[in-house]
Amino acid sequence: MAGPEWVISLLRDAAAIVPEIGECAAAVVHEDAKLIAAEMDLEWVTAVLDDPRQPKPPDRLAEIHKKLRDAKAIVAETEAVTPRGQAIKRRHAA
Repeated sequence: MAGPEWVISLLRDAAAIVPEIGECAAAVVHEDAKLIAAEMDLEWVTAVLDDPRQPKPPDRLAEIHKKLRDAKAIVAETEAVTPRGQAIKRRHAA
């Protein structure tokens, strides 16, 4: 889930000064950003599906399941670069 290179560079520079920014921006600036973003989607899907207070009309449920399929595909197809990426792949192995 990369963005324009100047944005990524700016976030990396900011994270060097304020380390907490690095974790907040990991889905953009980390070497395994694509896997981190996919895991965030998987966590969101799980939270929504497990929450009985969340309305789930058919069109929203279809959207949620598409996000789930897409995130699982990204985890399955993306090569991990770092130990964090490898851990994500292990956690979500099929």
